[in-house]
Amino acid sequence: MAYSLNIPRSDDAATAAMGVLSRRAGPSNRTYRRIECPSARFRASRAAGRRRGPSPVGGRLRQPRIPTPSGVAPVSAPACDHRSFVLRLYGGTLDRAGRLVEGVPDERWAELPHDGAKHPAWALTHLCLASGMVDAHLRGEGDELGVVPAAWAAVGMPGADLVADRSAYPAGAELLEVLGRAHAALAATYRAASDERLAAEFPVEAYRAFFPTLGDAATYVMAYHEGYHLGQVSQWRRAVGFGPIAD
Repeated sequence: MAYSLNIPRSDDAATAAMGVLSRRAGPSNRTYRRIECPSARFRASRAAGRRRGPSPVGGRLRQPRIPTPSGVAPVSAPACDHRSFVLRLYGGTLDRAGRLVEGVPDERWAELPHDGAKHPAWALTHLCLASGMVDAHLRGEGDELGVVPAAWAAVGMPGADLVADRSAYPAGAELLEVLGRAHAALAATYRAASDERLAAEFPVEAYRAFFPTLGDAATYVMAYHEGYHLGQVSQWRRAVGFGPIAD
């Protein structure tokens, strides 16, 4: 078995995207390459000259063929590069964050159309804080928040009350600017961190049950956390009447 993803031809982690991976339904002018990450079992069976499936044809084993969509060049890799993939996902959510609030007037960012809604003023503040916190911990700066203003913690950290008062949150342009800088800082720190640093124990005991190591925290924040909260913003966008963003 081989697992594959169609990923844009780009080495820039800030432009390749989880969001891009979901936009394959319609025609596109982008060129894609295929990155294949065969499982260890598959690689071992190939090395031993074995495979599952129909019996050999003409006394010879046929190598399995992986269908290649039209216009996609197969490029094989011996293993997935976990760190590069996390960076690609992280770059994709930054792009999606901007697209989700594009065209929405700043004064409406704190509307609460129903109970349980998460508006973008809170969500983007929260995402800035999460990236800033993990970046600071990776660099050994304790309870600092990296490039994110410390005052934002009062309205954006877990446990803070979410309110419909737009003045309680930073302006939209500032949120997007700080989110971009927080992304760039964490991406650079994560890319440069040694394996030993990523394996180090997460310094805040309250979070340790959820992500025991710094690497666990970075993977969670960069590859899952942002997509989760941006899903809430996408739902909010529909609820206040702006509809979904174009794929």
